[in-house]
Amino acid sequence: MQDLQVNEKDLSRGYYSIAECARRLATTPQTIYKWMGKGEFAPVIKVGSTYRVKTSDFESWVNSILTSPSINKEMK
Repeated sequence: MQDLQVNEKDLSRGYYSIAECARRLATTPQTIYKWMGKGEFAPVIKVGSTYRVKTSDFESWVNSILTSPSINKEMK
């Protein structure tokens, strides 16, 4: 049997941290946590004491915001 070495990078592949989400949105992690508390953010999972967002869930959430009728009105 072969020993598998798992490092932190392997565990985070396919997921964003809250700090990474904040950077991508040009906001702060505190704002992300506020949105999470209001249920206005992408689905998150808690791993130990940290939260992770599946990259596909994050991208879908961003796309839903960008294609919402209210944002389209504001952009015109």
